[in-house]
Amino acid sequence: MTEKKLKFIFIVSLLFSQLTFSKVIANEETSFNTWIYFDLGNTLIDTSNKDGFKYFSNSYQYVQKLKSQGFQVGLITNIPQTFGDNYEEKLKTLKAYVKKKWIGRLPFDWNQFDNIIIPLSDLERKPAPILFSRALFLSNCPLVYFGEDKPEIIAAKSLGLASKLVSKNNFLEINFPSIADLKKLIKEQFSHPHSIACD
Repeated sequence: MTEKKLKFIFIVSLLFSQLTFSKVIANEETSFNTWIYFDLGNTLIDTSNKDGFKYFSNSYQYVQKLKSQGFQVGLITNIPQTFGDNYEEKLKTLKAYVKKKWIGRLPFDWNQFDNIIIPLSDLERKPAPILFSRALFLSNCPLVYFGEDKPEIIAAKSLGLASKLVSKNNFLEINFPSIADLKKLIKEQFSHPHSIACD
């Protein structure tokens, strides 16, 4: 990726993020709900074994708990440009790829996610900021991002997302924050009120 293209993507990303947060500030009396976005590989599912993917032992239950608490849940995940010519083709290929590699006891549940954001070209792949900007542009709500890659966390934070670097422990669990700690993170990051409804 050339320096000129990187600068262009970064400027567009900043414009998207400023537009979104301007809408938030202008509607302080409106109720907001928080979106929780996850990376996919080595955050929600263990892809360290390329011949067999599966959930980490606590990831499926953690997403279910978030949903039961009223959070909106999404994915922001990288895929190759070769996965298709448009969003629909790329998403279909991603789902087929995960299904082919899946060895977990529970099937991967795509229905857990209210939104799935993927790059339309290799230039958009994280840690380029465009996918995080797209999430901001599509939502009038505060956003949280969980991932295992430090440059991605830095990129997300630079655009105003409350972001947390996660990793697995010796029990093959991901160190996701408790719901109480997550709400504390959200409260510290965002000053406006939150509720179940989100415009």
